[in-house]
Amino acid sequence: MKKEETGLNLRFGIICSLYWILWVASTVFLVPILRQKGMGDGQIGFLLSVRSLAAIGFSPVIASFLDRHSFCFLIYYFASNCRIIRLMIAADSSGV
Repeated sequence: MKKEETGLNLRFGIICSLYWILWVASTVFLVPILRQKGMGDGQIGFLLSVRSLAAIGFSPVIASFLDRHSFCFLIYYFASNCRIIRLMIAADSSGV
């Protein structure tokens, strides 16, 4: 493997690791927050399963779009960060 490929693989691994760390950090508090909002276990399970299925279904569509329009990556990055900030605000406002 060339030195350039090794560097690219290392950067890709770091980006993927950071993505999953942020994903876990943003979803670990969803169940307590939703319970505090008055949802039952069945509703929470359904909501989280729909969320996961939507992520599975829309990921190829979003990836295909971003491959064709690379300038939109900044918009996608901004939207992802807004999601994390929104979850933090929701947790703070609900007193968790």
